[in-house]
Amino acid sequence: MIHMTLKILPMIGSGELSSVHAAYWKNTQSKFAIKKFNKTSREKEIINEINLMNMVDFHPNIWNYER
Repeated sequence: MIHMTLKILPMIGSGELSSVHAAYWKNTQSKFAIKKFNKTSREKEIINEINLMNMVDFHPNIWNYER
């Protein structure tokens, strides 16, 4: 479903657990970055990363995660 509304662009960065891609909403062309977790990432690591992202959720340029 998410690929129907988003256009995922090339990778702009990567780390041990994930990669970051440029993306935009197809209906508005609004650009942003999207974090994709590697298939080899363990559940505990992903949950920890989500908790860290939620700690900086107060910034207007940081959105919540999408499952």
